[in-house]
Amino acid sequence: MDNNPPNQINNTQSALDAGKYIAESAKIVEVGGMPTTIMHKDMILKAHEELLENPLRTKQIVKLETPVSFIEYFNKFADDKSAIFCNVDSAQFTGVIDYHTETKAAWLEHLVKFECKKTKEWRTWSENDKIKMDQTEFAYFIEDNSKEFSDPAGSTMMEIALTLKAKKNINFSSGIQLQNGQVQLSYVEKIDGSAGPKGEIQIPDKFKLGIRIFEGGDAYAIEAHFRYRLYDGSIKMWYELIRAHKVHESAVEDVFVKVKKDTKCQLIVHGDFLHSR
Repeated sequence: MDNNPPNQINNTQSALDAGKYIAESAKIVEVGGMPTTIMHKDMILKAHEELLENPLRTKQIVKLETPVSFIEYFNKFADDKSAIFCNVDSAQFTGVIDYHTETKAAWLEHLVKFECKKTKEWRTWSENDKIKMDQTEFAYFIEDNSKEFSDPAGSTMMEIALTLKAKKNINFSSGIQLQNGQVQLSYVEKIDGSAGPKGEIQIPDKFKLGIRIFEGGDAYAIEAHFRYRLYDGSIKMWYELIRAHKVHESAVEDVFVKVKKDTKCQLIVHGDFLHSR
């Protein structure tokens, strides 16, 4: 006597029938070197690359942190068809190992990328460009970043910062441009709520910086204007970097020249690599 419930018998039979159908209707063939299942009824193709001893092509995006490692990886896997793209704005290099030829398209699936890493110093100066600060904030900014000053020297700018920090209870009355390239800020000290001694603070109208733009790279000279605005005795101070974008472009171009010199690449161009998957 069969003690199995009717539903269980039906389910088991359905599974056996399905397996028989698949065995009779499916066939594995080789398509372009790839084992492929063909479902006879619906003619659906399903590739089985996992059945191969090795993949048919490399599918990988490698992200590296230095120009040297980028160059080493590219040279290890590149051939005479490989290409490199340099996006100046993002300072990113993309090496396409499996790139097109003049007569044949490629899969573009083996990539190596490197993005120039900005130094902390460059991030600090570029991110605070044109940011208005009060007297004390500006003093601390100069003090914290005095090592980047080249003309006047950092020690001179430190003296200005110390003066700004020391003169807390003052009202600024005017500012004038001197012939020696300094801005003279006149002030009146407040003592017990009354006007006290007068004085002046001189700050360079323009100063020069020496900053490494990218990690491991050279330092670049960049100039900045000192700016200020008076508000009923108080003051806002800031600086404006002069043509900072050109300094960035020069730093990227120097990396571009190094990559072009040290890689075995027939095609290296300025431009972004765009590839839809």
